[in-house]
Amino acid sequence: MPLSPPKPCRTLTCSILTHTGYCSDHQPQRWQHGHYRGSAASRGYDRDWQHVRLLALQRDKYLCQHCLTEGRITSAIDVDHIIPLSAQGNRLDLSNLQSLCRACHRTKTSQDTKLYAQRPPVAIPTPCDPSDQPRIGDLICFPTHARDQHGAACVGPQNRNVLFLMF
Repeated sequence: MPLSPPKPCRTLTCSILTHTGYCSDHQPQRWQHGHYRGSAASRGYDRDWQHVRLLALQRDKYLCQHCLTEGRITSAIDVDHIIPLSAQGNRLDLSNLQSLCRACHRTKTSQDTKLYAQRPPVAIPTPCDPSDQPRIGDLICFPTHARDQHGAACVGPQNRNVLFLMF
């Protein structure tokens, strides 16, 4: 006889009570949990990452860097990318890594998700076609390298200066 009371099936739309997490109808889903993410290596956590992660923890003496700045001493479990990979942070650069405790890592990841989700993608201008050389009397548009409130380069017709070529 089980010691704990039965709980609803873990499938969101199912309310059948069970002791194993999934009812008999949804038991095959039990083994599918997490497979959509792929393996750790396919997500970038390969042997190289494990080595650099260990170096970062050793460098920081296994202490949470955020807690240290606030005067607390907490052991670090996670290694975090200071500039997230989603914002083109370098995956294996030791200077882009910091050791964090689980609570600080969750907080920072949440803040990064909000910050970088609102940031517009950076537009990369394409190089000029060399066969399209300007001639005298042509109007030439070039980017002003304006920056938006997030620091991203603004490239578009509204952010271009016009130069009238005269020789």
